[in-house]
Amino acid sequence: VDRRQRQMRIRDSIEDNYFQQIKLSTLSDIAGITEQHLCRLFKRNFRMRPMEYLAKVRIQHAKEMLVFSDKSISEIAETVGFPDSSYFSAVFKKYEHIPPVEYRSKL
Repeated sequence: VDRRQRQMRIRDSIEDNYFQQIKLSTLSDIAGITEQHLCRLFKRNFRMRPMEYLAKVRIQHAKEMLVFSDKSISEIAETVGFPDSSYFSAVFKKYEHIPPVEYRSKL
């Protein structure tokens, strides 16, 4: 398996399983390389670490749910794979620069 296929397999695995608990060790096992090497390759090709990519995928799905569902913030957090709503809100604010409640109210 060449490097590009390996990276696409990792990216696809994140996108297909974002709602589950995903560990860096699991991703490195899928790629068949060490965690450190995985982080280096991922950063070189996607300009971010694998777990950062996972957070962004989760936030993207959360944004869709904030727009198209009436689920609570804690339900959305759980649905997209965050362990609790306060951590979800902190990560959401980091990437979107506003809390999820405010994001929803601006729509």
